[in-house]
Parts: sequence; C-alpha cells; structure tokens
Amino acid sequence: MTCDTEINMPKTILKNEHECSDDIKEIFDEIREGFNCEEISDYFLLLAHNKGALKSTWLTYKHILLEGVVPRQIKEMIFLSISLSKGCHYCSSSHLALCDMYQVSEDSIDSIINNVESLNPERIKRIIQFSLKITNEPKSVNEQDFRKLIDDGLNMEEITEIIAIATFCASGIQIAQAAGLDVEQGTVDYLIENNLSIGF
Repeated sequence: MTCDTEINMPKTILKNEHECSDDIKEIFDEIREGFNCEEISDYFLLLAHNKGALKSTWLTYKHILLEGVVPRQIKEMIFLSISLSKGCHYCSSSHLALCDMYQVSEDSIDSIINNVESLNPERIKRIIQFSLKITNEPKSVNEQDFRKLIDDGLNMEEITEIIAIATFCASGIQIAQAAGLDVEQGTVDYLIENNLSIGF
C-alpha cells in the first residue's frame, strides 16, 4: 500500500513543537498541566501557528471545560453528542475516550451514539437535547426549553455555561473538520484497548 492509503494526512501542516517560540511553549505547558497529559493534541498543534488563536482557545477550554459549575461528565457528554451530530470523527473519537475516562456509563454512551431519546435520567437527556438544539437549530430555542431545565433544578449560571459549552464545541468541530484532522494514534489505541467503537 502507498502512504496515502495508510495514513490520512491533515489538510494543513501542524506546528512542530520544538520549533515554537517560548510564548507558545508556555501555553503548551499550561495545556499539559490543565489536561494532565504529556502529548499536545494535533488540534492545539494546528492552532499554534497563531498565538492569539491558541491562547484564546486554551483559555476557553480552561474556564469552560476544566472549570465551571457543570460537572465534567456532563460536559464530555455534550461534546460527544454534538461531535456525532456534526459527523466529526476526530472530535467524537476524542470525546468518546474522555467520556470513558470520566466514567460516563456504558448505557449513557450507547444512548448518545445510537439514540439520545433513550438517555437516562431525563434531566441529562434534556441537557443533551438542549445542547444539540443550540448548535443545530439555535433559532428554535424557546422559553419552554429554558423552563424545562429550570424545572429540572438548573439555574441560569449552569444553563449559560451549557450554552457556552455547546457553541464552543461547535466552533472546535469546524476547525477540526476544516483542517482535516485525523484521530491521534494514542486515542485510537485507547479506544481499541477499552473496546470502544471509532467507526462513527
């Protein structure tokens, strides 16, 4: 087989970390500390071509995904559901692995992949449906959607964070798809080792 059939190369060239400026390397160090990881993902290596794009994206990740009031499990479920709805293999694979790492139940993952309507409990299902509506049909979001979440016990701080998470996820997907990012080998290995599907 040729290289083209063995490796799905990204459309754009990723930044070589060793050739980055000290400012970029400092941001990478923050990313490693924040995500407790050794390797910098291709997503951030792509953004490293522009310091402003990298830093602003990282800060959004830090304040909305790693911090905030909504539990990380729910955030990863939101990311996975939106990634699947947008057909982003890179993002869905990454967040499927993260859902597993953050101990989202097998039943919940199966529902997100195959049928969100079967997701339980109802409160979580409504959060996921709300997030999908924000990204796929934002003009159709109405007062009743907010009322359902409030009746489920969510406050406006949490609802606003969910909106921010959903829109941030959608923008990240656009970047990954525009760049043609392929799933990193480490993610593929994790999914295979844990019997998780990568064939979305």
